[in-house]
Amino acid sequence: MTNDWADILEHLQEHGGEFSVSRFAVPHPRAIGMRRGMGLPKGQRAHWRLQLDDGSGLHVHEHDRVFNAHVDRVDPRTSLVGHLRHDVGPLYIATVAVAGAVVGHALGGRQGAAVGAMAGAVLGTLTRADAE
Repeated sequence: MTNDWADILEHLQEHGGEFSVSRFAVPHPRAIGMRRGMGLPKGQRAHWRLQLDDGSGLHVHEHDRVFNAHVDRVDPRTSLVGHLRHDVGPLYIATVAVAGAVVGHALGGRQGAAVGAMAGAVLGTLTRADAE
């Protein structure tokens, strides 16, 4: 396998998981059209994303000496909710719980917020992608 992004992407699409490569062995993600993105902090300098034709996305974490790459099932630009649901499960559940709390508070004050948060957490748990 040569160390270029097309080969890395092909490897990830065939085998899944994460791929690490020296920052000095491949072009910088910006050079192949990746856009700077956001993601959960894991000690990286930056996130880079490339939206793919099928709606998935190549997600690269830039560290001091390496790039760590994986394929997200749903790129955030394709669907932010879909990305949270399929690729960031616990954050999806928390987001749905907070939304439930906000709606519950609007409808029933403090007690409604508690019920809404619990209902949102249950809904998030039942509808997350890995529950399918």
